[in-house]
Amino acid sequence: MDKEKKDNWKCPTCKSKQRKFDNTNTPVQSCRMDSLSSASDRITEDSEECNLTQRKPLIPEKQPLSPGSSSIMDDKVLVNIIRREIQQSVTEAVESAVKMYFSKEFDEIKSELATLREIGKSVEFLSSQYDRMNSDIKNLQDRLTVVTKENLTLSSQVLDISDILNLMEQHSR
Repeated sequence: MDKEKKDNWKCPTCKSKQRKFDNTNTPVQSCRMDSLSSASDRITEDSEECNLTQRKPLIPEKQPLSPGSSSIMDDKVLVNIIRREIQQSVTEAVESAVKMYFSKEFDEIKSELATLREIGKSVEFLSSQYDRMNSDIKNLQDRLTVVTKENLTLSSQVLDISDILNLMEQHSR
């Protein structure tokens, strides 16, 4: 034990006479009416007739909560915690659902885009085939006109030769 504690030490008997600041472990005693002389008399700190402890008024922010209000505060805190947990769960669920929805939609869009690319390639192929067929048709039409002209020329020559042959036959007779 250090010197300061030794100097301040009091025996249990002396200590029991000393006024206590906390009476949580002692039963509450009621004041006797005969000890109070009038309503205007106040019990002072030195009065030992009534065994009451007078306390300083507490600052409102430091007042201890009564068991009922403590329970209410605990309930409010619990409700706030539960509310935050529910909001967090709902937020996570919504985010997950949105991500899943958009992921699915993006996959569908990618699939549609791939299909469109394939269709584009098919259209390009068909376009090139169409262009090739058009050029083939033009070539064939040009050839047909040439052959038709040739045919007309040959037909006219055959007629001329046929006329000449007929004339020759007539002369020969």
